[in-house]
Amino acid sequence: MGNAPFIYDNPSTYSFNGPTDKAWDPKAASRASWVASRPQLAKPKQEGPLIDAKEFNRHPDSYFVVPYGNLNWKPMSPRTKQKVKYIRHAQLFLRVCQLVGALGLLFCVICIKGTQGTTGWIIRVPAGVAILHTIYAIYHLARSANARTPASSASYMIFAAILDTGVIPFLVLTAIMARDQYLEPNTTPGHWASLFMFDTATAKIVETTYLVSVVNGALHLVSLVISIYLAVLFRKISNLPPDMNPLEDNLTSRHKRNKSELLDNRTSHASTATSSKRDSRVEEPLISPVRSVPFMHTRNESS
Repeated sequence: MGNAPFIYDNPSTYSFNGPTDKAWDPKAASRASWVASRPQLAKPKQEGPLIDAKEFNRHPDSYFVVPYGNLNWKPMSPRTKQKVKYIRHAQLFLRVCQLVGALGLLFCVICIKGTQGTTGWIIRVPAGVAILHTIYAIYHLARSANARTPASSASYMIFAAILDTGVIPFLVLTAIMARDQYLEPNTTPGHWASLFMFDTATAKIVETTYLVSVVNGALHLVSLVISIYLAVLFRKISNLPPDMNPLEDNLTSRHKRNKSELLDNRTSHASTATSSKRDSRVEEPLISPVRSVPFMHTRNESS
């Protein structure tokens, strides 16, 4: 029967204790009383206070917290906002002139025919790119300088400078080719023609192409210098803390005030509030004055 199946083991092998519990000790209470009656060893002497006692019983407003830490930021000139405003207006005027010149140049190169395939692309594509570039530049510069963050404005100025750098060589090449065509006689093989079928009209169009390319290239060169300057300026502004942005007038300025000035401000605010309350009571006599109930009455004698 001992080896028969489904026969339980000895009950002593089962217990209600967990795997980490100690076995039941009937003398545990006695041993604990013996330990408590023994003399306790003296605690080691504490060396120095672990908490500064001077920090107790201090008002929370007595701590001076510096918002940004001890950062030595050099503020920009107060004229920075006006400088950025005038430079952006000058850049806007240049972009409008460039747009007009690019439209005129595109009209002239469209009227020209008899060019080779590569030459036709060289004189036409830059005019279209300049038109798109100047249209967005006018849209960007027509808005306020605060419409975009300084970092975003700096990124766009770098992008505009790259486009100006790419357009200027093509305008120079167009001016050189137009000048050569203007100086050559009409009977020269490969000479340009126009859609108007008149030699005088063709000469005027070629001459206009040369002049517009030179003027537009010069304007893009000036805009390139201005874009680089604005990119550096906006980059400096983006590195400053938000409350030192010279383009924003409604942000908190870092003005160090002493305690007497703060006390004067609080006194003036309190006197203003008191006078306003008195005026409201005089204007509205039907409103009864505010009752003042002692604090202890609300705890002990209230019913």
